[in-house]
Amino acid sequence: MLAFLGLMQSCVIARAMGIKSGQNVDMNQEVLGQSLSNLGGSFLSCFPSCGSFNRSASNIESGARTPLVGVVSAIVLGALIFLATPIVAELPIAVMAGVLFLVGAGLIKMEDIGKLIRIHGESRIIFVLCLVATVYGGLDKGVILGIIASIVAYLRSVSRPEIDLFFGEDAEQYAPANLTGSTTVLQVSGSVFFGSVQVLERALTDLAKSDGREGNLVIDAEHLHSLDISRGRDFAPGGGAPPGQGIRIGVLAAGSQPG
Repeated sequence: MLAFLGLMQSCVIARAMGIKSGQNVDMNQEVLGQSLSNLGGSFLSCFPSCGSFNRSASNIESGARTPLVGVVSAIVLGALIFLATPIVAELPIAVMAGVLFLVGAGLIKMEDIGKLIRIHGESRIIFVLCLVATVYGGLDKGVILGIIASIVAYLRSVSRPEIDLFFGEDAEQYAPANLTGSTTVLQVSGSVFFGSVQVLERALTDLAKSDGREGNLVIDAEHLHSLDISRGRDFAPGGGAPPGQGIRIGVLAAGSQPG
């Protein structure tokens, strides 16, 4: 559990420091490196290791840009232990706590927090949940709750593909040139899978009930990010139920040309 909590903390630190310093952080490399470190340390009776908020922030504020800062810090710390132990022992704990508090407070971005609070949607809810869980339950519970809430918000967003309808002259730019008669274009953007297909089916049903016209229905699927096999049969000719009598359905797939 300690190693898992340390891994989550290191990922949060790496992301925060990457944004602060403008560096691109490979999270996979961070996870692999810390996992190998803790795995090797388990055979040598070592404590689980992870990154530190205060040390990372103080290194960034001091102008550090390379991993060499860890070596320099270890050398200086070792010199203080052997050469200045009596002086360090006289430092009040409140002074050291104040230094850590000031360094940690620099990581709080009130401007970003204000932007999140003003946003109407999942981001504000996730922020409040993570804040409350972290303050009253600890960092591990805050990170876990944030991960779960973010996954739920993502699944909710991808389960609602964006659907646009075009009629008349607006539909001509999407419809193939060999079609005759009136054409209606239904443009689908996003992902279509078992969790979002109801939105598409509802759009087709509403189109059939409210429109009542005859002609061609072109489903523009050029902007689909993904389409699973079970839903792909509905896009095939004759695979899905037609939305109304006298309507011919065609699919404009990615890479095809309307003309």
